[in-house]
Amino acid sequence: MELSKVKAVWDSDKHATFVGICLKQVQACNKPCQTLNKLGYMNLEKEFYEQTGLRYHQSQFKNHWDITKRNWQTWKTLKKETGARFCNAKKTYTQTPEWWAASGKRFPGGEKFAHYPLEHEDELDVLFGLEAHINRVCNLIALRTELLTKRFARENVPTIASVLALLNDTHGIPQDCDEWFFAVSLLRNEVNRQMFVALKNPERRACWIKRKYELALGK
Repeated sequence: MELSKVKAVWDSDKHATFVGICLKQVQACNKPCQTLNKLGYMNLEKEFYEQTGLRYHQSQFKNHWDITKRNWQTWKTLKKETGARFCNAKKTYTQTPEWWAASGKRFPGGEKFAHYPLEHEDELDVLFGLEAHINRVCNLIALRTELLTKRFARENVPTIASVLALLNDTHGIPQDCDEWFFAVSLLRNEVNRQMFVALKNPERRACWIKRKYELALGK
């Protein structure tokens, strides 16, 4: 029978233990993406139990990971805000009540930083900062790939001049006949030019034009 879960309670000591173990798992390459992998969570459960005597489960650790990441993001946002002043007494940044209200909507729970700072900021920079950098790099690569793909597609669209040369070599469609003029109009469209070239041989191209012409006449 599966043991019932112990309710996860995260005080400063347990949170510090959690962060320390997560750092070890990152250093052991057990965080390939946005969170720990299966082995990383197994090691986290085992070592956390050894250090605290509490047997928390992966879902509880994942939930705390997500909350910790959101807190880190909020703190970093606060540091970048124009006009934020550091309060040496509280070790946090001062903002207007309106800013804290808006921050609470964007980052639920962030208003606590009006009273005390983010714990273990340097360690969390390692846990989440590299991930944010990798995500930015991946987004830039994806954007560049998309732009190159579109550019390649544009550069490889058959020109009107090139398809007219093929049309003039298409048997069964004499120049200056009705079907020829219809084809000239048809091949102004980029998709039609691609299809015309893709048909590969003059006979197929002639059949395609004749069929399009008949459909246009309602035959």
